[in-house]
Amino acid sequence: MTERKILFALKKSRQCAGKGYYMESLLKLYHLNTGILRFVSDKLHVANDASMKPGELVEKLLIEIEKRPDIKSVIAKKNLKSVRPWFEKMDAFFKTIKRKEPSNTKTLQAESEQVLAVLKMAATKLLISGS
Repeated sequence: MTERKILFALKKSRQCAGKGYYMESLLKLYHLNTGILRFVSDKLHVANDASMKPGELVEKLLIEIEKRPDIKSVIAKKNLKSVRPWFEKMDAFFKTIKRKEPSNTKTLQAESEQVLAVLKMAATKLLISGS
């Protein structure tokens, strides 16, 4: 995961939203946020299991922050706690897709961009430090 990849994926997501494809934009942001979360957890040596759900990764990161205070310099516990409800909302969103077309795609997209900002800061700190 590089800064260039993040910016490219974000640009693609914004293009989709600009054309009115909000669900596609939301899915792109979800995959981007999940990729950044996996990158951060891999670099911090928290979990290397690719089959773990993003919510489980957040929980593992929260546990590791308690054990290893040096992780706080990369991502604060407060910021990580704000990411957790977003993943729960996205799980509910994916369950809703199976039954009907969801109506909250624009609000979830706005929240996704906020979560992206939090995760992007952590990824940037890791990229700068070269860990």
